[in-house]
Amino acid sequence: MTSLAAASEAGTSASRRTRFPILVPILVVLILLGVAWYISAAQLDSVTARMLEPSNVLRRAGEHAWIVFASTVLGVLFALPMGILLSRRWAKYLRTPLLAIGSAAQALPSIGIIVLLALLVGTGTNTAIVAILLFSLLPLLRNTLVAIVSCPPSVTKAAAGMGMSGTQILMRVELPLGVPVILAGWRTMLVLNVGTAALATLIGAGGLGSLIDSGMQLGRMDVVIIGSLLTASFALLIDWGASLLQRALTPRT
Repeated sequence: MTSLAAASEAGTSASRRTRFPILVPILVVLILLGVAWYISAAQLDSVTARMLEPSNVLRRAGEHAWIVFASTVLGVLFALPMGILLSRRWAKYLRTPLLAIGSAAQALPSIGIIVLLALLVGTGTNTAIVAILLFSLLPLLRNTLVAIVSCPPSVTKAAAGMGMSGTQILMRVELPLGVPVILAGWRTMLVLNVGTAALATLIGAGGLGSLIDSGMQLGRMDVVIIGSLLTASFALLIDWGASLLQRALTPRT
């Protein structure tokens, strides 16, 4: 009976893992269809119609996607090598102060970082990208460090006994074993970037947050709701895609 129950539970879990990824894109499609139906069927005044014009919405979505893409790529290029360097023995005394700085940066309100950086270097898309980069570096940096440091010593000693150099151990043993943890940090960083990019409109960088901000300023709550739904849909879709990539790149055990 116990084995049957365990098998049933395992089958249920596998079924859930199979079905759940499908639910997210279905939900996103339903949201987008609902938004498109509202824009085409509702009696909108000229201001609202101009704000919700498909070309304007697509332009804002493109701006949002670019900010997320650029900040994520730069984050990977910076956080991954930095996490690897901090995992080396000679850098163990640098780990605590650097992680403390990263934790302090993430503890600050994201809007504060964006506005402060805009006051220091000016407004625009590049400033927004750098601000979002600074805010979201910690998850990938910390996970990369933890993934490598947590590699079992017996495994690294065995690799060294086989004649592998430090670089070979890193590339062939530590990083492959740490892939699940590293990808989890990357996924967290990516979702943070999607959400924070909505604030880029405050410094003139555009994005889907522009719909929300304009709607609030002009008292158009339908525009605010649509902008919020589109931003949420974007975040769900990005997280869904990242989960599929994480699952595909995670070594099977």
